[in-house]
Amino acid sequence: MIGFLKEAIQRGFQLLGYEVHKRTDLPPPPRATMGEGLRWLGARRFPVNTVLDVGASDARWTAGCMEHYPDAAYVLFEPQPVHQETLREFASAHGPRVRVVPKAIGGAVGRARFDATDPLGGLLLAEDAGGGSIEVEVTTIDEAVPELRLAPPFLL
Repeated sequence: MIGFLKEAIQRGFQLLGYEVHKRTDLPPPPRATMGEGLRWLGARRFPVNTVLDVGASDARWTAGCMEHYPDAAYVLFEPQPVHQETLREFASAHGPRVRVVPKAIGGAVGRARFDATDPLGGLLLAEDAGGGSIEVEVTTIDEAVPELRLAPPFLL
């Protein structure tokens, strides 16, 4: 079953023009936390030119990532209005290498309902769920990368 899944994933990415290779020369990270994972990647000089923070909220994750990738460009996607002022201030404090995109990331460009009941969470909805949902602009990673002229390799 696992072999079938690996083959299906490989073929799917090949149809999109990508190749997937497992890196076997790197030991596993010591702990399965975001901070340890970033430290592990940074210590091994894993190349990253652009970091895409999808659902940036208050930029907390990006701030931590900057410790390990200080020279990368950062694009923070966040559709919730409650975070926009904080994100603008964060971007202003870090200069032109940080951009804020007030959109959600989804499967298609357009508009969608978004569950905004939790400021540190959120979810695109298939239909209006009533209280707490708002309408937001949606883009895709495939659309945003060329539109924003982002340089690979990416950390998402």
